[in-house]
Amino acid sequence: MKLIGTRNIANLRFSNVTVKDEDGNDMDAGDLIKELPNIETFQYVLKNDEKTPSEKLAALPPFSKLCEFKLHGIEEDFDFNVFHEFVKKNPTVKYFLSFFCSFEFIENIAKNFRPTADVTICKENF
Repeated sequence: MKLIGTRNIANLRFSNVTVKDEDGNDMDAGDLIKELPNIETFQYVLKNDEKTPSEKLAALPPFSKLCEFKLHGIEEDFDFNVFHEFVKKNPTVKYFLSFFCSFEFIENIAKNFRPTADVTICKENF
């Protein structure tokens, strides 16, 4: 894991890429941020049909230096309740979540999701 082996990376931005671990397994956003205890800014654009690793993110400990978390290309199967566990552990972070979804899905989010932090949600065009 040469890219993040030093654990000193403060800012990371990946867009539509595949990152592999030492064994050749694909790493997702949850796997990457787990290896970055000193991360301040994390931005990740999901590949087509890549699932958001809400469970992995929710299971992580708090990130003391994290200021900004951006996730793009999220699909409608995103579990806000599970992801909110990550948000609650990192309440001072500014979140930006960008979705490939219907307008109805965004409206439902606006009505039902009450985050405990600064969360911006937007819809991307198909």
